[in-house]
Amino acid sequence: METVLTGAAVILAALIIVAFSTTKSKSEKVEEKRLQESLEDVLIYDPETGAKITLEQAESGNWLLPDQELKDKYDNDFRKFLDEDNLKVHDIEIKLRANGFRRQKLSEHQISQLENTSVLKKYDSWSYQISYINQSNTVVFFPFVELGAKVRGEDDYRETQLMFWTSIEDCGGHFYFREKTSIERITEIFRNDDEIKLNNYESFVLKKGYSVIPLIRLMQKIDKEKSLEIEVNNNNLFIKTVMKPTIVDYDRINKAVNN
Repeated sequence: METVLTGAAVILAALIIVAFSTTKSKSEKVEEKRLQESLEDVLIYDPETGAKITLEQAESGNWLLPDQELKDKYDNDFRKFLDEDNLKVHDIEIKLRANGFRRQKLSEHQISQLENTSVLKKYDSWSYQISYINQSNTVVFFPFVELGAKVRGEDDYRETQLMFWTSIEDCGGHFYFREKTSIERITEIFRNDDEIKLNNYESFVLKKGYSVIPLIRLMQKIDKEKSLEIEVNNNNLFIKTVMKPTIVDYDRINKAVNN
């Protein structure tokens, strides 16, 4: 009988210990409830409209737009999750939307055209995730370019850049421009072989044009800008940065394209 009682006492004691060990404080219960509610009400941030929406709203495409105060709050919350480079891209996106651009994927035809540009063909590969277009059909996107190291010991080159694609007066030709190297700046004193003569950019004629005067005027405006690549193919103008973009890069390319 004593053995039975002792066993029962041990079981009872164990149950009491478990009960006390699983009892949560008031603050713990509040936190658990908050976490549970947040899991049940997961919201998606939509940078284009500045709204936080449910998965169902995202799928339906219908939701109410927040006021400016909420937009600013959501944007500040979103910015905390971005690294320095993505933060710069985000700031450019904000300016694009303010200037009447809307986010839109590139079509297969557009991608095919871009794959044949000199400014992108020189890389081993390129891809993109973000692209915008406006009512004038000017395209702005962020190509991620990759180039394998050519010399042993060097790192591969991988970087996000900024690229504009817009229409200009048809020049009937195909031209490529990049900044002059130090050697080219010296040797140009002794040679006179550039069809389009610029102070800071070297020109390459891929196909002679029949109406280059408007192109020369355009390039004379762009000539003072640094760290760009420009390509003109008939009436298509492509302008791309050669490094990670900033809001300043967007402003100076946008000014060159629209002035």
